[in-house]
Amino acid sequence: TTLFRSKDGRTVKITIPKDYIMIPEVKIFTNFHLFGIKYVYCTIHDMFRWLNDNTIMDGILGIDEAYIEMEARRSGSRMNVTMTHFLQQMRKRKVELYLLVQHGRFLDWRSKYIATRNFTCRYDEKTKKVNLIIKDIRKNKERPISYDATQYWQYYDTDELPEFPEERIEQALALKK
Repeated sequence: TTLFRSKDGRTVKITIPKDYIMIPEVKIFTNFHLFGIKYVYCTIHDMFRWLNDNTIMDGILGIDEAYIEMEARRSGSRMNVTMTHFLQQMRKRKVELYLLVQHGRFLDWRSKYIATRNFTCRYDEKTKKVNLIIKDIRKNKERPISYDATQYWQYYDTDELPEFPEERIEQALALKK
């Protein structure tokens, strides 16, 4: 049993199951407050400021009221496009993404696509092939794709994270003021 103090000051008792395994250093970034666990509170403004310094890496990113930055009716806005580009880097950043919204239709379709697909790549030493599995979380369906990527490896690093254009970040940040 573990005790911690809740938002309203009450002491809350939680019973942790015996077979539960604690992950000590999972980095969690959210634009909302969490209680009883270690996390980094960051606004969307912070997320944009950290685009090129790799602060948000190897962890979990939660965005509450996601329609504010990823509104379905403003898909071409600077804010929405910049946010979509950031979300498309989740695999390279090794970040698990959670978008919180009242209804999925409020989000731009690109943001929904990213948040509801899990892309897993594995290299098979025996066959020398990359096995990609695209899992649609909503439909619980998987689509496997295999290909020989050895001919391309010498030309690039698939995990390299290109820098965002600073002027685009500044333009998106200017919209948040």
